[in-house]
Order: sequence, then structure tokens, then C-alpha cells
Amino acid sequence: MYDARRITRVTTGIAGIVSVVVALLFPIGYYYVSYESIQTGVEVEAEITGRIVTDVINSNPDLWNVQQTRLEELLSRRTRENPQDIRRIFDKNHALVAESVIPLKAPLLRRNFDLLDSGATVGTLEIVTSLFPLLLRSGVALLLGLCCGAVIFITLRVLPMKAVAKAEKKLTESEARYRGLVDKAPNAILVYGKERVLYANQAAVQLLGAENFGQVVGQEITTFFRSDEGNLFQEFFKAPEIKEERDVQRELNLTRVDGAHLDIVAVGIRSDYLDNPAVQVILHDVTERKRLQEELSGKVVQLEAALIKVRLLEGIIPICMYCKKIRDDKQGWSQIERYITEHSDAQFSHGICPECFEKTMEEMKDMETRKSG
Repeated sequence: MYDARRITRVTTGIAGIVSVVVALLFPIGYYYVSYESIQTGVEVEAEITGRIVTDVINSNPDLWNVQQTRLEELLSRRTRENPQDIRRIFDKNHALVAESVIPLKAPLLRRNFDLLDSGATVGTLEIVTSLFPLLLRSGVALLLGLCCGAVIFITLRVLPMKAVAKAEKKLTESEARYRGLVDKAPNAILVYGKERVLYANQAAVQLLGAENFGQVVGQEITTFFRSDEGNLFQEFFKAPEIKEERDVQRELNLTRVDGAHLDIVAVGIRSDYLDNPAVQVILHDVTERKRLQEELSGKVVQLEAALIKVRLLEGIIPICMYCKKIRDDKQGWSQIERYITEHSDAQFSHGICPECFEKTMEEMKDMETRKSG
């Protein structure tokens, strides 16, 4: 049977990894995309505002840095809707010229744009914006991601385990039914592994002449088979048919617990028992069948011998037309009774027929008459 704990660990690990990836990927992806969008917007805003300030500088290169009011009015203009940023203009000596300031929460994102006059840098435009709103939105995205991750974890963890539990229940019920059939099977069934009997059904216990399962299960296989025949059980593991999960058949001599010997036919097939390799063996008692076969073979021999003798009386038998003697294969002459007795199972009992009796009596009377005369 499969390892339920291992399946639980693997399923939990996979569910945890997937849920963590989903929970983190959503807020991280949202933060990255939003950050790139904010950064691009700030850079575009800096470039547009920088070009406007550059036009002011080019119109009055010597006095541009004293036009604070005009520059601050330009800085207060926004091309974006509801921008939250700080804008400052510095001269080439990094002295503050003008600024448009609103309170911002850290963390801050800064971008600079060079202010040029005839190609020479005469100042710097700085735009600062807050990333705090982005962090808040990313936090909300993180919460949503955690919720999604939790749902995914529960889905991947609970549903598969329910399916596994259902399959395990069906498998357990199926194994229970199969074991019940095996326990009550009329054929003797053993499960052999690690040179010992791992399981035996009731028919096997009866076949082995044991009083209980303890006299069979756990015993070495040589307890019931000779050591050389016990090696045949070892061959079950090595047989190509077993490795290919095909059955292997062997004829063995079994020794019962009471010492009686039985002739059996063992049919083995590759199996697993308690997650360990084993061989399931079905034992058929063929003792009576072999006895009947031996008796039948003896009868066949007797019949064949009788048939041979009968065949000796077939064909043309040379017999004397006067004395009725029969010539044998050695050119000798034998009485007909002796010849038939030697060449068949027939025996003779001598008697006299009525005709011969009357004839003999007449002959005897004639002999007496001649004697008296």
C-alpha cells in the first residue's frame, strides 16, 4: 500500500509552494508595474517642466535665477492629474532658486533634469514624489494575494487529500473483500518472502496439518519443504516469469506438521506484501491423483502384457491333424494344452464329454467281453 504520510507531505509541500508563489507574485508584480509607471511619469514630468524652465533661462540667461516668482509659478503647474510631488530648481552652484513644496511621506523617489543654456548646464530641476501610496496599495495587493494563496492552499491541500482518503477507503474495502475471498478460498494459499511464510489462509493451515496460523505464519519455508525444495521457492524470485509477473509452476513434496508427506503442485506469482517483495503461492494437493496415476499405469502395464500374450495366439498355428500337437517357434511339438498355457493366462481342467464317455464305455465293454470269451 502506498505511504499516506508521504503523500500528505508532498501534497502539503506543493500546495504551500503554489500558495506562497501566488501570494507573493501578485503584490510584487503590482508593485513592480506601478513603480515603473510612477518612475516613467516622473521622468516625463521632469522633462516637460525642464524644457519650460529652459525656455525661461534662454530668454534671460543672466537674470533667470532671480525670477523666483515666475519660476515658482511654472513649478506649480502640473501636467498629471492630482500629482503629489516636490519640485525644486537649483543653479549650477546647487543653490536653491525656486521650489513648489507639499508634504510627502517616505519613501521618496527623486529624478533630476539638467537645465541648459546654449548647451551648457546652468542648473538642475529636481522632482521628488512619494512611494508611500504605492506601498499602501501593494499592501492591499499583498492581503488579496494572501487570501488567494490561502484559498489555493486549501483547494490544493484539502481536495486532493479528500480524493486520496476516498481512494484509500475504496482500496481498503477492496483489499478487505479480496482478503476475505483468499481466507475462505478452497485452495491453499501462502505468501512467501524473506525465506519465511508471511501469510497463510485457512485452507493452507489445514493442508499443512497445523492447528492454528501460528504454526505456519513466520515459519521458515524449509519447515514444510526439504532444503533442496525450499531452494525452489528461492528460484521463484529469480525466475524470469516472476519478474515479468507471470506464474511459475513447480512440483514439490510437502511435509505436514504431523510428519505426513504430500505431493503438491505449487503455482507462484510475483506480489507485494506489506510493501515488501513477495511471492504468492497456490498449493494443490496431487497425492491422490498421483496414486491413481500410478495404479492406472500398473493396470496399463498388465493390460499391455496380456495383450502381448493374446497376440501370440493370433495368426496361423501349425497343429498335427492326428494327435493335435502344436509346433512352436523352436520347431518342437507340444500338447495343445501346454502351448496355450505358455502363451496366455488360460489354465485347463480336464473332463470328458458325453460322446467320448459313451465311446469309452463301449470300448471298455468290448475289452471285457474279449477277456471273458
